[in-house]
Formats: sequence, C-alpha cells, structure tokens
Amino acid sequence: MRAIRTCEPRIGRFLRVLVDHRLYRTLGFPNVEAYVHERLGILIRKAWALLEVERARTGAVAFARSYEEGLLPWARALMLLPVVDHDNAEAWITRAATVTARRLTDEVDWVLEARDALGVHVPLDPPPLDSDLSSAVAHMLARECRKTSPAAALQIGAHAATAADRDRRALSEVCNVEIQFTAPASVVALLRDTLDAFAPPGEPRWTGLERVLRHVLVYWDGSPRHRDPVFARDGWRCAVPACNSRRNLHDHHIRYRSRGGGNERENRVTICASHHLHGVHRGAIRTWGTAPRGVYWQLGVRPGIPPLRSYVGDRICKESASDTDQITASAGS
Repeated sequence: MRAIRTCEPRIGRFLRVLVDHRLYRTLGFPNVEAYVHERLGILIRKAWALLEVERARTGAVAFARSYEEGLLPWARALMLLPVVDHDNAEAWITRAATVTARRLTDEVDWVLEARDALGVHVPLDPPPLDSDLSSAVAHMLARECRKTSPAAALQIGAHAATAADRDRRALSEVCNVEIQFTAPASVVALLRDTLDAFAPPGEPRWTGLERVLRHVLVYWDGSPRHRDPVFARDGWRCAVPACNSRRNLHDHHIRYRSRGGGNERENRVTICASHHLHGVHRGAIRTWGTAPRGVYWQLGVRPGIPPLRSYVGDRICKESASDTDQITASAGS
C-alpha cells in the first residue's frame, strides 16, 4: 500500500503534463479518458482526482509532503482540498490519520457549513475530536451568543429579537443552491402548480418550495415515530467504521442476548444487513463496548493473528499484537 500511495502522486504529476500539453493526442488517443482506460487501467474518476490533488497541493507544504511520501492517501487528500491551507495543514493531516474516511467527510462538511453560513471569519480548522457534528450553524450561533451575553442562551424566545439576532439569522439562511427537477411532463406540471399554490403572488417560486418542504416536515413530525429509537440515535446509518449504508438496517445487540446481554440502548447499535449477517455473525467483525460512542470494532478478524483494523467508534486504533491479544481475550471473557 505504501508503494501504491507513493506512485499515485507521480501519476498525477505526469497526468498534469499530459493534459496541459494535450500529449494524449500525440500518443494517438482522441481524449484523456481513452488514454487512461488503455494505458493506466484505472477509473477516469480516480485519474481526474489525482490530477485535481496535483494542481492544488502546492498551497501547503506539509500537505504536499505527506501526500508525496504516501502518508496521506489520494482519497483523503481529495476530501481535504476545500479546507486545508498553510496554517491548518498539520492539524488536518493528523486528523486524517486518526479517524475513518466517513468521519473525515462529516468533519469537512461541518466546517464548510459553518464557513458558508457565518462568514469568512470562521476558521477552517478541524473540529474537536469526537465532537458532536449535528449542526455547525447552531453550534457557532450558540457559541457567539454565549460570548456576547452569558444569560442570552437561557433566555432565547423570552424577548423580542434584536438587530444582532436578525443579522445572525440572515447569515444562517444562505441561498446558494440551484435545484433541478427532472420528471415526466405531467409530473413537472403538477409540481409547478403546487409551487404556485404555496407561493404568494409576487414572491419567487423558491418560497413556494420552502413552504412545501415545511408542510412535509410538519406532516412527517406528526407521523408515528419509528418503533426502533436506535436507528434515529445512530443517524439512520450503519455504525460499522467507514460504512455509509442507509438501507437494510438491523438492530444489533453488542453483547448477544443468548450470552446475557440486555435490551437497553447502550447494548444496541445500528448495522447494515451485509455487515451484520456476513461480518458479525460469521466472525469477520468483532464488536464490544457501550453504544453509541464507546463501541470497539475489530475488522478482518482471523484466527491466530491480529485483525486487519481496529477502531473505537470512528477513531482508528494503532495497537500492537500483544494489545490485540489482550483485547480479544477480554472480549471473549
């Protein structure tokens, strides 16, 4: 893997020369896609990603060095491009080596959401490790509110909104998205009629869409809750590290009920059907601990040798073979 990671920056560097000077035509290929498919044997998406990282890595020395030496895989380097700069490169590189790709993506999205909503003065530094990433805007607004008035956080809604409150609310309502809806002509006509019905005369059509969505949310909130609260707690996503599956979710008992485990929520975690049936119950994945944040995972469990990867939640564990044997023994007991 280290050899592959050190080759990928060189591939990106040569691809940049090839594309900038259109050398693929000299080699007899009509476009870059044909050259990548025939000569490199990699997906065109990966080729464009390597090229993008190559063009952007000159901004931070630490970032470029880690990528060149194979310490930072190209996929994680691509995730960090929107937030990394000269000042925070070391912090993001350390974070990329500490958490899963899923958690890293969530943290980058969290930081970008805060920057888009609250302005350029918000730093692009990584959030605290293992912090709650529910809403960057709400977190930032609450922190600013505590700075200006310690009692304001306890009195929200008790007084009329001030000008500062209105300014902060305006910052959190950023309109920078274009929605394209593709459907049969009859469905498009129905959507237009619905938006016209929900939008008052003289207002833009997006206000009608906003009111439609609010109507849907009110209806959704009024519907009976899902019978399993564990899914909502885990964000309706498989909790196995780096898995993003939101379909075919199972409620897994960390300590099996057949071995004395209870039905309390701390002993239950959301797992997709594939990891549940083909991973946990076939012995390839081992898990123990307390949900939701204190769950230990071992992936690629094999008899007589350490597992391929170990995690606590979304944090990567770097442990020796003796440590793994001790953990395995304690889990078995």
